[in-house]
Amino acid sequence: MLSELNFTTTLHSTVILSFTVISNPEPQPSDYVWKKCDVEESIGHLQCFSLVDEGHLNVSIVDLTSNLTISDFIQHDIGRYVLTVQNGVGDAWNQTFLVVIKGIQYVSSIFS
Repeated sequence: MLSELNFTTTLHSTVILSFTVISNPEPQPSDYVWKKCDVEESIGHLQCFSLVDEGHLNVSIVDLTSNLTISDFIQHDIGRYVLTVQNGVGDAWNQTFLVVIKGIQYVSSIFS
């Protein structure tokens, strides 16, 4: 099931993407994976890269909620972010967030 949440922000603001799961068994902290996805024009589809705590990005997990905090949001941060959560039972859940800057047009590509 594909699910996408859309957010609009301003330059140099702090953006917090948050997602809470209801799961039994509960996922372990390592079962939450945040990725940033960008369109790779040469091959025509999204390329996703895992995110870790560094620079202006902070990943946190409290109970069943995972947060990605982007401090000092810049134009390079525009795009899709995907949180993948699994608990070892069934399929992983992929939650997609599209973050754009207010007043800047963003051309959305097909997400597959």
